[in-house]
This record gives sequence, C-alpha cells and structure tokens, in this order.
Amino acid sequence: MTILDLHEKKQSGKKISMITCYDYTFAQILNATDIDCLLVGDSLAMVMHGYPTTLNASVEMMALHTAAVVKGAPQKFVIGDLPFLSYRKSLSENMSCVEQIAKAGAQAVKLEGASGNIEFIRHCVDSGVPVMGHLGLTPQSIHQLGGFKVQGRDEKAKKLILEQALQLQDAGCFSLVLECVPSELAKEITKQLHIPTIGIGAGVDCDG
Repeated sequence: MTILDLHEKKQSGKKISMITCYDYTFAQILNATDIDCLLVGDSLAMVMHGYPTTLNASVEMMALHTAAVVKGAPQKFVIGDLPFLSYRKSLSENMSCVEQIAKAGAQAVKLEGASGNIEFIRHCVDSGVPVMGHLGLTPQSIHQLGGFKVQGRDEKAKKLILEQALQLQDAGCFSLVLECVPSELAKEITKQLHIPTIGIGAGVDCDG
C-alpha cells in the first residue's frame, strides 16, 4: 500500500481502512488482515502510558512505538504522529523530529491543524516525506478547545475547517483526518478534496 494506492481508492470509490496501533503484538495481528493503513497515534500517551491527554507524548516515545509497529506489520502503510509542539519550533528542530519518526520506519507523518503549519508541510513534502493532515477535534489543542468536543457546528467554524482542508491539500498533504466534525461537513470536504479523507467520528461519507 502506498499513497498512490490510497488516491486510487478514492478515485474508484473504494473505502480506505485505517486503524490505530501502538505495539508489535497488535501489529502482527493486523499485518494478517486486509486493513490498509496503521496509525501510530500520539494517543499512545494515554492508552499505553496512562497520561490524561496526548500532550505527554514525546518524539522518542513516538519513534519507539513506530519502530515496534513497523517490525510487526512490515506489509502495512504506517503513519507516525508528530507529537505536541514537535513541529512548532525552528525548521531544523521540526525536521529532526520528522527524521526520527521516518527513520523508525513510518512511511508518512501526521500533524494537527493548518494555521502556522503550511510552509513546514511544504518543506516536508519537498523533502520526500508524505504528510497527513488532521482537522476538527485536534487533541493536542485540547486545552484551547475546552475539552473533547465536536468541532465545526456553526457556519463560521464549518467555513474555517473547509478552508483549512483546502490549504492542507494545496500544501501537499496526501490525505486528511477529519475528527469529530458533523457528517454533512465531512461529506462536503470529502467532495471538494481530491485527496482522501479519513473520518474519526465524522460520518460515513469520508473516503475511509
């Protein structure tokens, strides 16, 4: 599975399947399935390490778990999360974080939000690293959002998320996660984008 296969699935109307995975054992189980992609999510800070939010995930933690998943599922397309603030520093520091996740075996990285990230995404893509975007409920901004809440309920918020989705596509993202947004908004974004959308609580009309 490659990013080209994912784009082909969108064009042909075939649903994409992606699941979060954190360790070698579960990766081995998933490697024997027909699931397309595995996400090593920064939610591992909560699920595997017992922290209350994703904010405690570190680059070293993400790289360690990414390497374990890649070893367990060598046939899968693996995406590694860039943890909180790891891509909001200098370009050199940001790319060092990307390098660690990529060298752990991830074929792509994922980051949250559009504002302030566009040029960095372009640089990653130009450097040969596929980037997956993430809009809606972005857990790294949990304190700013005021909790785990559905995003994009009013017209202003819907318009902003759609605008950001187009910005991420234009910056070179190969795919976009839509988390906890109204299904009609997810449907409209999926319709307007030529890159695949992956829904997490975003209705049935996403591409995966």
